[in-house]
Amino acid sequence: MNENILVKISVIGVSVSLVLLYIITSQNLSFHVNIGDIDRSFTGKTVNVTGEITGMFRSKGHVFFDLKDDTGKVKVVIWEDILEFLEINNVNVSEISNGNEINIIGNVQLYRGELEVIPIRGNVNIM
Repeated sequence: MNENILVKISVIGVSVSLVLLYIITSQNLSFHVNIGDIDRSFTGKTVNVTGEITGMFRSKGHVFFDLKDDTGKVKVVIWEDILEFLEINNVNVSEISNGNEINIIGNVQLYRGELEVIPIRGNVNIM
């Protein structure tokens, strides 16, 4: 085969692979779970949770609260950079307050023996 043809085929193959990789990684591979179902086996996984904000407080630009549904509650931390990103994208972060319902796609982490959900940038939806 001609060397030029092989180079063209290789470039096309790499380009298609990069596009497919981008599409796959940009999809939030999360599943909706009841908050009460989240246990230590979820550590490091991405989840989609919906619930009511309780016990919210702000500290040093960050927001901390419990998210509860009919099955349980879990701690949520929204870091300052995520709040800034939400504001830039026209999310009214002042609506993140006690009693409001919110949907979050985030990563489950273990901090000081307690499970937390840390939202992924742009995946906080106030209902």
